Amino acid sequence: MKAPTNVQLSQRMDAELSRLATESQVSSARTMAIVGIVVGFIGIALAAFALMRKRT
Repeated sequence: MKAPTNVQLSQRMDAELSRLATESQVSSARTMAIVGIVVGFIGIALAAFALMRKRT
């Protein structure tokens, strides 16, 4: 078995770092989406509460 060259090691490191960065971005986007949905539901609940309170 032949040891990889420095160029091959560098290319593999670049590919792995790129993959890790992409996974991090996906995770951040998913987290922001969940937070956005939760905040949206809280806003709808507060609006419904305000409308019910105004009518009584």
